[in-house]
Amino acid sequence: MRIGRPARWVAGLVALLVVFVPVRPLAFAAAGASFRGKVVAAGGGAPRAGVVVALVAPSSTEAIYRSSPTDDRGVFRVEGVPAGSYRLLVETPDGTFLASDPVELEAGPNRPVSLALRADPPAEGGASGAGQSRWQKWVIVGGIVVGALIVVDALTEEDQASPFF
Repeated sequence: MRIGRPARWVAGLVALLVVFVPVRPLAFAAAGASFRGKVVAAGGGAPRAGVVVALVAPSSTEAIYRSSPTDDRGVFRVEGVPAGSYRLLVETPDGTFLASDPVELEAGPNRPVSLALRADPPAEGGASGAGQSRWQKWVIVGGIVVGALIVVDALTEEDQASPFF
């Protein structure tokens, strides 16, 4: 059986389609990464609306890729980010949260994440006043003020004041 010229053209065209059609979607995926997920309150609580998720490239350019504000369900999406390692920031009206570990993105869609926002407790032995309640701080400040007034009163009652005053 002899194959004619039109049949060869059709066979060649089918072979080209089989080879190049599956490759084309992969070329579009390599154009950038997709990062998506949900932002919730600490402990997996209620979704956080109006929050912006940002990816910061740690390279010398420090490019920043931001999402639109999250919706009522706390859903965010960042598109067109080059594959690589990023620092993750979550910007809220309460402040900015920084993830402790970097985020690794691969080309194309990445697995969705759930971000639970929580503030770290103050460090032990850190800044003065760490771990004290508000009223305890006011009592300390009040004691210092009263002590300073007693010292000033004692100095002004003496006939001879210190040369420093």
